[in-house]
Amino acid sequence: MIVMRTQRIGGIGAVGFVIAVASMLLAAPAAWADNPVNWSFLVETTGQDVTWTSPTNLDLGFPSHDYNYEITQLELRVDRGILGEDWESFLSFLDSGDRVGGGSFGPLPAILANEVLSEGELSANVTIGVDDTGQGFAKITNVQLGEAFGGLFDITGIRIGGDVNITALPEPASLSLLAMGGLLLARRRRSR
Repeated sequence: MIVMRTQRIGGIGAVGFVIAVASMLLAAPAAWADNPVNWSFLVETTGQDVTWTSPTNLDLGFPSHDYNYEITQLELRVDRGILGEDWESFLSFLDSGDRVGGGSFGPLPAILANEVLSEGELSANVTIGVDDTGQGFAKITNVQLGEAFGGLFDITGIRIGGDVNITALPEPASLSLLAMGGLLLARRRRSR
């Protein structure tokens, strides 16, 4: 018959010590993964649907994420006839509530913003989101260019830029494992 003896290490057994260290090692990657992700985008169109995709992906190992975004650039290419065309900033025409947003999302895919730009004959859908692979995107779709602002301007292009920040939120079980491991190690240290 083999008898296994557990040697006590400063108040908790060797098995307890191993459990404490293992729980911290298992929980640490989820709790301290490489996040947040920060993306800056710029999308420009002269009438066609266009999409920007992020250079990096979200870590898919998290059940939920917090996000915020800010539209930092809205420019329209204005045709002034004999004076030519030039890009003009129209960011001030957006309500502040349409320029920034945030919240939380769970499983992917997720739409972070879905706005309609509309002025006179000008209209376009602007969508910011994350697809099911964790890739971020910003799109301008359903673009209709033409006269805007009471016929003062003929709009021949749209340019939109902004920033997106997403932070992964560890699941409660990962945080519990991390806390349990920390408590067991603290108990071990105190009992020495």
